[in-house]
Amino acid sequence: MSYQVLVIPEDPTHNGDILEPLIGRMLAECGKPKAKVLVLANPEVQGYEHARQKLPEILDRYRHFDLPCFSSMQTAKTGRQRLIHSNRKLLRTVEH
Repeated sequence: MSYQVLVIPEDPTHNGDILEPLIGRMLAECGKPKAKVLVLANPEVQGYEHARQKLPEILDRYRHFDLPCFSSMQTAKTGRQRLIHSNRKLLRTVEH
């Protein structure tokens, strides 16, 4: 069975095209060269806060994926800290 990864971008319009090959390459380097990567387009989210608000709905709808991956293109220090915090919360949700 293939390994399925759902990438949840904060804005698929501006960064969705780069995420599929980028995440695919990262997974290949981690030993999952045949992983199927899907960049979420429905529901389309716009911006960090909107994406965060939609996470519970998205995780429920796409629960058959092996790994959800939230992607934010924020580069400010506070943005990185919020992204790290969100992904930790996401991992705790998936583990339970």
